[in-house]
Amino acid sequence: MVGNSTSTHTKSGGQRYYVCGGYMRKGKEFCSYVGWRKERIEEVVTNKLRTTLLPLSMDNQLEEEIHMYYNEKNKHLVAQASSLAAEIAFLEKRVDAIKDDIQSGKGKPFHQEMLDEMQTELVDKNVEHKALSKGLNEVDVPEEFIASVKYDIQTLIGLLDAEV
Repeated sequence: MVGNSTSTHTKSGGQRYYVCGGYMRKGKEFCSYVGWRKERIEEVVTNKLRTTLLPLSMDNQLEEEIHMYYNEKNKHLVAQASSLAAEIAFLEKRVDAIKDDIQSGKGKPFHQEMLDEMQTELVDKNVEHKALSKGLNEVDVPEEFIASVKYDIQTLIGLLDAEV
């Protein structure tokens, strides 16, 4: 939306309104949306800002939103780490079963070779899981940062309330 006004020779300067920027540049073929009165658009925007920001300035909402954003942004890594953990658990069970077979005398000649391969794969997967998990540590948000952002949000809400 782009601010615009009608031209008039009165002191008030004409009607103020917002219009689609694409409409202004390219015409009705681009967008049939003509425009809205300035007061109505600004009322809608300030109300939306107020209702979005107000909860963030209370209790732990801001910190929770930051954590939710971080978790959402990294959910593919969390899924990958979970998948690796499941593979590791499966490999550990298979390694234990093969060791038991070898110790009880039920093992075949190729079991030792299989055991060595599985243990190597297990070590590799553990290293990969550890590296992935290291990058997924919980996000640490300093209390000073939270306080500063809350203050900025409250200041902005104050400006919205004062219709500045």
